[in-house]
Amino acid sequence: MLDVAKLISGYNCIGAVTWQQYMGKISVVFWFIPVILSLYLAFPLILLCINKYPNITIIGLLAVTVISRWYMACYSPFIDGTEWFVGCQILFFGLGIFMAKKHLYPNFPSSRVPAFLSDLSFYVYLVNGTALLALTIYPTLYLVALFVFAYMLLLFDNSIKQYLQKRSAKTRT
Repeated sequence: MLDVAKLISGYNCIGAVTWQQYMGKISVVFWFIPVILSLYLAFPLILLCINKYPNITIIGLLAVTVISRWYMACYSPFIDGTEWFVGCQILFFGLGIFMAKKHLYPNFPSSRVPAFLSDLSFYVYLVNGTALLALTIYPTLYLVALFVFAYMLLLFDNSIKQYLQKRSAKTRT
């Protein structure tokens, strides 16, 4: 019988005793959900440590991440074990908390720049996977083409939204 909770959580390897049972049991689609949930469960402790000892906490998170990445790269039978293991991602999460607490994020003169970059990031994500082969051949060309194509998709999507808004406004009146 299908256990929906295990499938959605990404922890469909619960109950595995050996590496052979554990192999191939990580949800390809939902692997990041338990990572995010685990990081948010650790948030109060990380925030407390950053408030009391910010530099020592970042150094500690760096050590945890380096050791975790080394261990997962050397001993994990999974190809992308460094991506889904929480210890390998905790430094980035802690750095985000640290930067927010210390106000180390960029201060844009207007809110249009972050809004534009935020909108563009979705299209970069959509286009990214389709052109990964070009990254190994021409990395610079890949990045330029990626952002140009993503920007073109953004413009196309915005024009569709404007058309639909105008059309819906006409049908209402």
